[in-house]
This record gives sequence, structure tokens and C-alpha cells, in this order.
Amino acid sequence: MGRKLPPRQEENLRRALAQEAARVMAEHGIRDFLFAKRKAAEGFGVLDGSVLPRNTEIEEALAEYQRLFGGDDHVE
Repeated sequence: MGRKLPPRQEENLRRALAQEAARVMAEHGIRDFLFAKRKAAEGFGVLDGSVLPRNTEIEEALAEYQRLFGGDDHVE
């Protein structure tokens, strides 16, 4: 079993995972949060599920991603 990350590093990793999951969802049309979380974790080499972001964190990151890269294409 790996050792636990310091709180600041865990927070940064969770944020990065949320951003990556949001990118995956936006670019590939994925709607399944768990699948997007797993793809993000796989990409970062994360095995500890306790650092996975909550769906609300991904929703926030997705809204930010769409503001930055989506333009009017993603306005609902």
C-alpha cells in the first residue's frame, strides 16, 4: 500500500484529475463520470481511488473547459 499524499498535493492531484476527466468528457462526448475519472486516473498513473474527484468537481472543471475552449458550441 502506498503512503498518503500531503493534503496540498492531494488537493492538486484531485484538481488535475477533475480537469483531465472534464477534458475527456468534452473531447470524446463521454457522459459517464466514473468512466472519465478512471481514464484520467489511468493517464496520471493513479491507483488510489480515494483521490478521485467528486462529480461536482468535474462539472466545475467541465464548465471551465467549455468556457475556455468550447465557445458557443457548448452553451446549453
